[in-house]
Amino acid sequence: MSTMVAALMLSVVVCLVAVVQLSEAATATGSAEWSYDGVKDGPANWPGACTTGMKQSPINLNVTGNEVKRAEPFRFSRYGNVPPTSFVGNKGKNVKFEIKDVAAKDMPQVTGGGLKGRYNFAQFHFHWGNVHSIGSEHIVSEESYPMELHLVHFNQKYGEDLGGAIAKGNGAQDTLAVLGIMFRMTEKDNQKLQPLIETMKDVKNFGKEAKAKKFPLIDLLPVERNTFYRYDGSLTTPGCNEIVIWTVFKNPIDISKSQMTTFRDLTQENKYLMNNFRPEQPLNGRIVYDMDSTPQTTGGASGMSPVVAGLISAGVVALFAAASGKN
Repeated sequence: MSTMVAALMLSVVVCLVAVVQLSEAATATGSAEWSYDGVKDGPANWPGACTTGMKQSPINLNVTGNEVKRAEPFRFSRYGNVPPTSFVGNKGKNVKFEIKDVAAKDMPQVTGGGLKGRYNFAQFHFHWGNVHSIGSEHIVSEESYPMELHLVHFNQKYGEDLGGAIAKGNGAQDTLAVLGIMFRMTEKDNQKLQPLIETMKDVKNFGKEAKAKKFPLIDLLPVERNTFYRYDGSLTTPGCNEIVIWTVFKNPIDISKSQMTTFRDLTQENKYLMNNFRPEQPLNGRIVYDMDSTPQTTGGASGMSPVVAGLISAGVVALFAAASGKN
């Protein structure tokens, strides 16, 4: 065999090995080809934990029959601030919002609400349908909403960014905390959504990224945030890692038909981007908690603290004594 032929064969072998390694890496990170509607690559055939896992998401959330549990109120640090540099990108399967060039210590953060630890904001994205009757990933007593927002956060104890936290968390259930928020159809535009809606128009086509119009994350939260569902689950896209503490707020936020149309006008490579939601997954014996973090007052039905009640009581007694002394 000539030296030239041997060198050529060696090059071919090296290339084949590289292809195999890239393929394995894609599968391991969940970035292999998959879809929401394909016969061969649709949800029923997603690989790994997506098929074999026992704590998969999304699930059906029953309005009644859950285990009731109390928690301290959520605390949303820097959620009221307008991020200095944020971008929205059309990823083909969803649109994703990220804050860039901000130190981990200065990122929006969520604590409380029954979460053990401090969770930094990483990104948010949406799941929606082609009609108003479908779109949300979680369903409530077998009823869907037209769209669901996922605000993804990672546990600070595992790292300073999303990828690092997932790697260091090594499968821990508390690696991520995702807040799920449903959208409800209304006649009038939700003005708080308008900066985001205008940005969506800039990323209509697959692969587009644009600087987001300025708005605070607090505008995406429901006004009433003290009642929510809580359960242990997974990511809802491959590889479906079972590393998520899920919070799904009971109260939705509003969106108009015209605003919803902006989402449905987004495109993938060769079609409209819609129906990007995973079907309901089995509960498999997991507990769904009906959480209430409404602040409780002490001191009985009056709602006064013992100290205030005691001072008022003492004052009444003193007035009564003074009045009696004059008679």
